[in-house]
Amino acid sequence: MARVPFERRFAGDHFHPHSRSHPAGAPHGEPRRRTGALLTTATVVLLATWSGAATIYVLFRDDALRLLADRQVALVRTYDKEVGALLTEIERLKSVKLLDQQRVERTLADLTRRQVTLEQRQAALTALASIKAMRPGDEITGSVPAPAPASAPKPQPLSEALPRERRTEAAPPPASAFDRQIAELSEKLLRAEVTQTRALDGVERGYTGQVTRMRVALAELGLPMPQDSSLTRFSNAMGGPFLPFFRTEDPFERQMSRIRLATREFETLAQTFEAVPVRRPTQAALEVTSGYGMRLDPFLRQLAQHTGVDLRAESGDPVRAAAGGKVTQAGWQGGYGIMVEIDHGNGLATRYAHLSAVDVAEGTTIPAGRIIGRTGTTGRSTGPHLHYEIRMNGDTVDPMRFLKAGARLSDGF
Repeated sequence: MARVPFERRFAGDHFHPHSRSHPAGAPHGEPRRRTGALLTTATVVLLATWSGAATIYVLFRDDALRLLADRQVALVRTYDKEVGALLTEIERLKSVKLLDQQRVERTLADLTRRQVTLEQRQAALTALASIKAMRPGDEITGSVPAPAPASAPKPQPLSEALPRERRTEAAPPPASAFDRQIAELSEKLLRAEVTQTRALDGVERGYTGQVTRMRVALAELGLPMPQDSSLTRFSNAMGGPFLPFFRTEDPFERQMSRIRLATREFETLAQTFEAVPVRRPTQAALEVTSGYGMRLDPFLRQLAQHTGVDLRAESGDPVRAAAGGKVTQAGWQGGYGIMVEIDHGNGLATRYAHLSAVDVAEGTTIPAGRIIGRTGTTGRSTGPHLHYEIRMNGDTVDPMRFLKAGARLSDGF
């Protein structure tokens, strides 16, 4: 049998791997048909996919849009809340700053008001200190104790006391530093207020104490109490619409009202004592060599009534009027020698006897403390001295009652 080549042995059934031609018997259009089928299948799949996607889009588009819109709304709301919170915080900070500014302004206004009040009170205290009990030159002249300007220092102006940074507003200091400055200034004002209160208490005690001493002195001397012209002015009201009087609630003003009443009474009593012989007639310390009342007469050595007191003095010492009044006698008066008599009104009169010289004329009105003559030993006298005599309604009284009353009044100043 003839041998068949290997290539031809499988030509009818299989495709030769090294051959580029189709196997024997296979149609030439088969690959094309397969390619077309694949393309068709792919097209169908694509169309189906697109159709499904389009269907899904159509069916779920509204929901997707709604979800997207809800998300946008949620984002916007979140942003709005954050913006609103920021705006609220900004407004809060503005409010805090405004409240802080208002607090500072109120504090400064209160401190300014307190400073003005202190200055006004200091002026009132200074005015009280100028009131005198007697005219200058009198033995018991003095003023009721009142604070010296240094005892209640004038508060430092706020414009100088506050920090310069706060005044210029260029670089405000920290709140704590400013608060410390305010606290220090408030403490200074408080100390000044306390000082003024203590000074005012001293003034009130001084006036009321002196008024009490004057009243007691008048009662002891048996002299009538003077009428207060201010009270008489109130009692002489004729009419008018009724408006109730409201007392102030300020303790300082209430105390000042009491002091004003006391000062009016003080001035009235002081004017009364201008005509009451309570001053020493000599400058030297009182040394009584012969008292008032019963004694042995230095010439007759018999019991006699001594109508005054004899005060030790050197010849030529000045003699002063114990109170203001009118000179009724000035010259030689028998046993009195050279004598000066002064009428003080209200039945009071004083006599100064055994003088060596007279420095006033009859009929003249002189103030208290005026030099009226010089001591000597004229008349019925055994040596240089001053015979001092006080008469009430023509009757002699013990001059020591008046001299002791004057000493007590002087101690009160």
